[in-house]
Amino acid sequence: MAEPAPVTLLSFLEAVIAGVKKRLPALKACDLHGGRFDASELKRLGKTAPAIYLAALAVPGNTALGDGRRHVELQLTAFVVAKDLPGLPRDRAVLNLVESLMLLIPDNLWGLQGQCSIPQRLDARNLYSGTLDSTRTALWGVSWRQVVNLGDSIWNESGVLPKEVYVGIEPDTGTGNEHEYERVV
Repeated sequence: MAEPAPVTLLSFLEAVIAGVKKRLPALKACDLHGGRFDASELKRLGKTAPAIYLAALAVPGNTALGDGRRHVELQLTAFVVAKDLPGLPRDRAVLNLVESLMLLIPDNLWGLQGQCSIPQRLDARNLYSGTLDSTRTALWGVSWRQVVNLGDSIWNESGVLPKEVYVGIEPDTGTGNEHEYERVV
């Protein structure tokens, strides 16, 4: 059985976008975004509303897994943009989209089982301001954190199969303590 391709930050974000598009096919736009919004950008992007723009805002965690991959925690925000539509004011439209995301995101691995964790710390915030309201659009941010295992494991089919395996017990590990390790295979 072939190993899945290693996950990259971009491939993970694209998987999230594909999941959102599948759940909300009526969106006029669903794409990556470079970060937070200002009023002029919201006015420009509001023309394609209803829309969702996904941004990776931070990487608050990055640790080695010990197999060549990195355990990287991402802070993600889906910016939800809506404008007035016939029979559906922007404030109601944006809430419908936020609700859909709040139902979609929990427990979603975006088709990357074994390569990411379930979403944590899901939070939705109304980003209303008088300046933004003057653009005749509504904006919410739906944020969460999700851990992604980036890179390629040395243990996959094409990786290195060790001929010997040793185990060490802290604190007697690392360089200079090789003599403390016990061979197990």
